[in-house]
Amino acid sequence: GLSRLEQSNRDPAHRGSDIEITGGESTLSYVSRADNSIGVRVHAEDGRFPNLGLVGGSPIDFAYRQTGADLVLDWTITGASRLRGRIGQVSRRFGHLPRRDFSGAIARAEYDWKPTGKLSLRAIAQRDISAYEDIRSNFVLIKGLTLRPSLTLSDKTELAASLESSVLDYLGDPGLAAAAGPGRVDRVRAAGVSLTYRPTRAATLQFSVRRERRSSHVPLA
Repeated sequence: GLSRLEQSNRDPAHRGSDIEITGGESTLSYVSRADNSIGVRVHAEDGRFPNLGLVGGSPIDFAYRQTGADLVLDWTITGASRLRGRIGQVSRRFGHLPRRDFSGAIARAEYDWKPTGKLSLRAIAQRDISAYEDIRSNFVLIKGLTLRPSLTLSDKTELAASLESSVLDYLGDPGLAAAAGPGRVDRVRAAGVSLTYRPTRAATLQFSVRRERRSSHVPLA
């Protein structure tokens, strides 16, 4: 697979966060007769910033190259449960700002449990990096846990909830890249509920509400 992402900002003060990301990946898996699979995934991406950013008042190019390899798994445990996951190593190198370089283990696991025909639960645990979080950062390490129970009320209606807890480590925060101390770390807690209605096969209506609380050791963040 190949991917291309372009992000731009109208505000001149944030044009340093404009980015163009080109990526590619390939996966080779063994699939059993029971439709279980295990394999290896390799991936790479290049991030380019059309406009130079500022570190300590000096212009600098934030361009990076990222490579990685994962072991991937998709396995039916029982008739009511299934596990999907990946674990591997990723490396991100910044040609002009080696202080931001990162190399480490990443992992993501999704467990689906459906005890009845109407009730299901998905649990997600991850330690992964995000390409971009907001206009202040292009590199975030995410460690978190998510629970997503859902209940089918009828053939056309489904009720679902979401509980999330995560820690965001802003390894690529432009404002803190040159700081001597640790970078910005946020703790996020969120809960939500949604109601989905499908009047026809071609149309879906969804109503949702979400409450999020974010705390950061950086003032005003």
